[in-house]
Formats: sequence, C-alpha cells, structure tokens
Amino acid sequence: MIELPVLEPTVDIVTDDNYNFDAVIHEHGLQLKPLTIETFQVNITKLCNQACQHCHVDASPKRTEQMNLRTVNRCLEILAQHESVRNLDLTGGAPELNPHFDYFVIEARKLGKHILVRHNLTVTFDGNPRTGESKR
Repeated sequence: MIELPVLEPTVDIVTDDNYNFDAVIHEHGLQLKPLTIETFQVNITKLCNQACQHCHVDASPKRTEQMNLRTVNRCLEILAQHESVRNLDLTGGAPELNPHFDYFVIEARKLGKHILVRHNLTVTFDGNPRTGESKR
C-alpha cells in the first residue's frame, strides 16, 4: 500500500466567522463611499405569463402581487427628487402586465429617465394570462 502525504492548505480559508471586510479596508488605508445611485430597479409585479423554474422572484400566472398606483407615484417622486438616478429598471414577473406599467414608463420618460424593461418578450404574443389581452 502506498502512503500519500496529507496536503495542508497553503492559503487561509476565509469564512464569515474569521473575515471582517471593514477591518481589511481600514488596514489598507482605504475608504469605500458610494458615489451615487444611477439606476433605480423596481419589481412591479409577480404576475407572469410563464412559470419558469429558474425565476428569481417565483413569478407565474398564479401570482397576484402587483405594485399599486400609489407606490408607482411614490417611485416617480423619488425619481424626480434625484437627478443622479438616470435609469429606471422595471422588472417582475412580466412588468408590462402591471396595469400601471404604461403610465410609469411615460411619466418616467417625462422626467428624462432612461427606461430598461426586463421581461421575457412573450407577453406580446401570449397575452395576459388573466385576461388574454395582448399588447400587440
């Protein structure tokens, strides 16, 4: 029988128990300060026309959670108050299924914001899973 030597790790193994990020930054004389927020990402619905297993928000046709108009308006107020926020990133579910989606986009554009919409591109063809209404 051949005996193999036990290898010892040559680097320290970092775990949550023995690592203090703030201390390391301080030790190196560094400071981390946020410069600005440029993108405001908003999840406006969990309703989706699909039920993908990989979905990070567990969206599906059975989900009913939707951002209401009052909250949409509050988001618009925040966008208006902060010029440094240049981008509104709308996500969901399928964000275009939120009944206030068009209003949100139009009003944010009036504020000069760039709009990003993260969606699966199939609502245009499949329509709303609750109403069957298509965005074509």
